[in-house]
Amino acid sequence: MNRMAKGILWGTGLSLALLFSLSLAAAACVYYTPLDQQTLSVAAVIIDAAALFAGGLAAGKKAGAKGMLLGLAVGGLILALMAVCGGIHGQWLGKTLLCLLAAAAGGIAGVR
Repeated sequence: MNRMAKGILWGTGLSLALLFSLSLAAAACVYYTPLDQQTLSVAAVIIDAAALFAGGLAAGKKAGAKGMLLGLAVGGLILALMAVCGGIHGQWLGKTLLCLLAAAAGGIAGVR
């Protein structure tokens, strides 16, 4: 397997792990504290952006080149998984742009 494919797989795996663990932590905070669910929707946007930035960053570092392209690939894969699992509701255009921009920015930062 070449470095680009390894970078994409590594970044996607990291993004999925972060999305799962941070979402679980946010849900626990809402359940055990007096925070309301509206706060969780804001936290979900931050969690998505942070996880995808980290995934793009990991993909760019692993491959060492073409960070924006690798970041976009990671963002696209995560976005497709979210769509299949039903995680994109309502404002899908904003979610799409957020996913792709965060992952691409991470990929660019990873190569530098």
